Amino acid sequence: MCFWKATRDLLTAAAVVGLLMPPSFVAAQVPAESVQSAPVMNLTTSDVALDDNGFLKGVVVDDAGMPQSDVLVYIVKEGAVAGSSATTTAGEFQLKLNQGGMYTLLVGNRTLSLRCWSLAAAPPHAAGQLMVPLDDVYRGQIHPAACGLGSPWVIAGLVTAAVVIPVALHNNRSDRAASSQ
Repeated sequence: MCFWKATRDLLTAAAVVGLLMPPSFVAAQVPAESVQSAPVMNLTTSDVALDDNGFLKGVVVDDAGMPQSDVLVYIVKEGAVAGSSATTTAGEFQLKLNQGGMYTLLVGNRTLSLRCWSLAAAPPHAAGQLMVPLDDVYRGQIHPAACGLGSPWVIAGLVTAAVVIPVALHNNRSDRAASSQ
């Protein structure tokens, strides 16, 4: 009986410590060189219509939707830079493209895959102008990791607590009932 009570108390203490431990304490450190050399994968391709003169137009905004000035914008085709521009005070940029086709747009730390069309050949859903956020924007404006739920240790602690606490309460009631007889 004493062994099970000690085990229960130990598991309860472990669950509480797991819940109180900050996620950064148990997070793995990723070497910087592996992040910089990681390939960009799973890009969503956006259809964009060029204007009459063959310009790709857009605006760069922050996560609040405010235009960002003096941000460098690069357009890449087949691994070579096809053009570059800096945003105006209104956050706008325009890049002259010689022809439509597949391009990669680099803005800050963002990478976008674009399928550029001439105005006459563009499908109906093609955007006439891009809006490029500098940072990731999340619906509800909160990332799960910001509230601590992104850590596997927090999730493991919650699951452990969800199992251990009801068992401990049940066993505690059983111990009281046995001791009162």
